[in-house]
Amino acid sequence: MCVNAIVEKVSQSKKYGNICNDTIIRICEDEFKKFKLYKDIEKSVKSKLHKIQGAYIGNKEYNEIALYVDELTGKGFLEETELKKICQRILELHRSTAERLYFYDRFYQEIFKVTGFPESVMDIACGFNPFSVQWMQAGKKIRYYAYDINFNQIALLNSFFKAIEYPADAFVQDVICKKPEECADIAFIFKFIPIIEFQRKKYSLELIRSLKAKHVVLSFPKKGISGRRNILPDEDIEYMYGLILNELNVIKKIEFSNEMLYVINNH
Repeated sequence: MCVNAIVEKVSQSKKYGNICNDTIIRICEDEFKKFKLYKDIEKSVKSKLHKIQGAYIGNKEYNEIALYVDELTGKGFLEETELKKICQRILELHRSTAERLYFYDRFYQEIFKVTGFPESVMDIACGFNPFSVQWMQAGKKIRYYAYDINFNQIALLNSFFKAIEYPADAFVQDVICKKPEECADIAFIFKFIPIIEFQRKKYSLELIRSLKAKHVVLSFPKKGISGRRNILPDEDIEYMYGLILNELNVIKKIEFSNEMLYVINNH
């Protein structure tokens, strides 16, 4: 049984068919080296995909978000208050962004106090964080680049940006396979370093240093997405924090109730 057969089967599945093909190929190749039996390879691939993507949001939530984006498309110009209400409903559907709703204003204020107000931002493994742009603007639109591995998610983001006439582009891109090439004042990497390390140990530093951004803002959840501990063993968690303390130029640590941020001077 070859890797291509597993890639094809996983790509055609209902749950994982919307994930970037580069990601599926990469994980299939990794797991193919670990197991001999086809069923074990397939099981391991799907388990890994679930942990990096499938556990976060399902088709029901995507359908709800699509309705909200359609609503925005049909309304034309909206006052900021009304637009924020719709974005808030979207952000509530994803646990990672829902956790920030009560402090999103302060979240960006604290970051921009350190970095200065940016002209441009790149959002790595963005999830639905780009729907929070209304909380960061301060009356000015920021050039926004967003990257993630789910086709449905990226399509919704691009439709959203178009509906509100926002200067942004969202890309289906696996940053482990292909690093971003765009330039920005700040790169956000929110709650993603543990997921990188789960897939490819000690790759985070290489990715961070490759980014064409003056500042990088890393965040770490204090608990996993399910409310339990993170997906990494203790030694890998120790590596991550060693990376932050010893290898990167951290200029500010910002703590919220459920999330820890590190602002890095990257160049």
